[in-house]
Amino acid sequence: ALKLTPVKVLERAGAIPSTHDYHLGKFLFENLRKFKLNRGNVYTTNVVKRQISLSRKGNEKHIVHQDELDKWIGTVKWELEQLPNVRTIFVMGNYALQALTGEKGITQWRGSVLDAKLPNGKMGKLVLSINPAYALRELKMEPVFALDCSKLDQVVRGTYQRWDIERIINPTAREALKFIADIKKANKPFAYDTEVINMETACHGLSNDPHRAMSISLRDMKTNRFTTQEEADILLALQDLFDSCVSHTIGTPFEKGLKAIAQNGGFDAYWTRLHDYLCIKVAFDTLLAHHTLYPQLPHSLAFLVAQYTTHPYYKDEGKFWREGGDIDQFWRYNCSDAALTLAVALREQRELVQQGQEKFFYGHVMRAQPHLTSATVHGVAVDVEMKQKVIEQVTEDVAKLEQRFYELVHEATGDQEYYPNPNSWQQLQVLFFDRLKLQGKGRSTDETNRIHMIQNPLTKPIEKEMLNALSRFKEEDKFLGTYAESKLGPDNRFRCDYKQYGTSSAPGRLSSTSLLDGQGGNMQNQPGRARAMYIADDEMVFVYFDLAQAEARVVGWRANIEKWKEQFEQARLDGKYDAHRALASEMFKIPYDQVPKEDWDENGKPTLRYISKRCRHGLNYRMEKWRLAEVTQLPFYEASRAFSLYHNATPELVKWWDKTVSDFRKTKTMYNALGRRFMVLQRMDENVEKSLIAFYPQSTIGDKITQVWYQSEEDDEWPED
Repeated sequence: ALKLTPVKVLERAGAIPSTHDYHLGKFLFENLRKFKLNRGNVYTTNVVKRQISLSRKGNEKHIVHQDELDKWIGTVKWELEQLPNVRTIFVMGNYALQALTGEKGITQWRGSVLDAKLPNGKMGKLVLSINPAYALRELKMEPVFALDCSKLDQVVRGTYQRWDIERIINPTAREALKFIADIKKANKPFAYDTEVINMETACHGLSNDPHRAMSISLRDMKTNRFTTQEEADILLALQDLFDSCVSHTIGTPFEKGLKAIAQNGGFDAYWTRLHDYLCIKVAFDTLLAHHTLYPQLPHSLAFLVAQYTTHPYYKDEGKFWREGGDIDQFWRYNCSDAALTLAVALREQRELVQQGQEKFFYGHVMRAQPHLTSATVHGVAVDVEMKQKVIEQVTEDVAKLEQRFYELVHEATGDQEYYPNPNSWQQLQVLFFDRLKLQGKGRSTDETNRIHMIQNPLTKPIEKEMLNALSRFKEEDKFLGTYAESKLGPDNRFRCDYKQYGTSSAPGRLSSTSLLDGQGGNMQNQPGRARAMYIADDEMVFVYFDLAQAEARVVGWRANIEKWKEQFEQARLDGKYDAHRALASEMFKIPYDQVPKEDWDENGKPTLRYISKRCRHGLNYRMEKWRLAEVTQLPFYEASRAFSLYHNATPELVKWWDKTVSDFRKTKTMYNALGRRFMVLQRMDENVEKSLIAFYPQSTIGDKITQVWYQSEEDDEWPED
């Protein structure tokens, strides 16, 4: 059945009938028909010739074990041997990829065109793509499948040309210096890529020609390749190159002028500054450019290469040498990264201009990047003695909570010798579902399902107490490992890598993670008690600002909720008036003064203020009743009541949702207050609509924070140190 067809053989000599599932078949041939491929000139088959999926969503499957798959692979190869005229095979899905190439991971390999000896003994080409069933389940993959079909068209028409790269590896110091000087003299954009081995800079990749690159490798398998003086000369030449770079001026030809390009340039910038004292400023980041253009698509270099070039998947080349291979393969990989990053940038620049996104990209996204990099490099000073005290106290608390958890496990199971690891989901599954027979939604042991188990009327009091004890342990243990024991730099500073691309619903929101070497972590969500560890540098202070109910304020104005406008304005002017208490007063029909000022009562239960606040933060974006029950830890009937009360109090929300979706369907495009675009290429579904509703308020506030950051640091009165 075509529903399970991960292999398509193009047989131009004649038509061979095939059975098919109508919905999937319609989707497949809608894409192929654009290129004059139809059921009359395409032969279809499948690797596994039995039903696999048990549901339309594809999340329940009959597992195909390797011994069975090997037999199916033998069968499909015999089948293809009977088609002597075949020269092109459209390979769709993991099973087909494994059958015809021996590789695994179709989401990585898709978009590639491989020269291969086909099962019929003839030389031909394999065009690799995802299974169309996957594109129908995950609609954001629809445009990805369409891209692969366009590559198939190139191959069938004979216009496909493989992307070739001249890779210059293991240069002498003189050759490396000349290459750098030639790039500077050429005065045109160039791509830079650094690679790391064992937490040391291993090479510098450079390219100002999409088909030619050099990897200046600093070592071979055994030793350094350059003397200390030669390596210093290379770094000085690189610094001179970057110091000579210019920013792109909107309206001028991108191809002229010395500009530095990188994929995820924030990493290259902070890494070389911290480890090599090399200061680079990236003028064009291919990851951020693609995120600006297509926020819903993946942004890895592998994906961008498949979208914008005809080069096949190559990213595994950077790993294979570690398995006993030749380290020269790693340098060739570095060359590929540099040359292809340049190729991608040239295409993306044209699309930024064509789609009217050039001004936003350079005036906001790239404007922010050097400031974020500077913050990463600078970090925050830490009081090491205070940090150690926090670690000791929390370690003691974690041990007590773990002991309490075991006491409750023993009481609940009646087994005094049973010590399941509270950090092992496998062992917790056995405890919850095999020994105690608890009822949740599936066998997940995460916090959400633990709440379901606690709320289940069949769960015994001792079991609820055990689950709550586990949650307290996990909270403290996370604080210990994530915050208290966070790794510092050699200068006792905490650092994080700031990322601009946020989430699919809030693409402008900043996030922060640890550095490649494990330093630091999430700086934006530090618990209150962790803040005592951080200290301001001499003659500096910490500045705290709170965007109180910022996203809710945006929603209030977008949905034209007059009551909210009045409440937020009163809170702004008064300084004491609480908009969340005002909402609770309205929802639960009680006087404002009777609404608690705190979120939790003395018994640890959520107050009306907390419930109304969670409603405002979640239900504004079409949160469902069951999810509200999870985040508030309320029984479902109470969460359902709060859901109804909230929407009765704010009927403007539904009208705003409907208008937003209706307007968006006309163009599939929306802009936030700062000019960031939300665009989808696939068909609309519930997930897209939820992202759409959240986009304007969440991304506007995210972009505003970033804007304030760079505007402050660029202000003449802002301290420079």
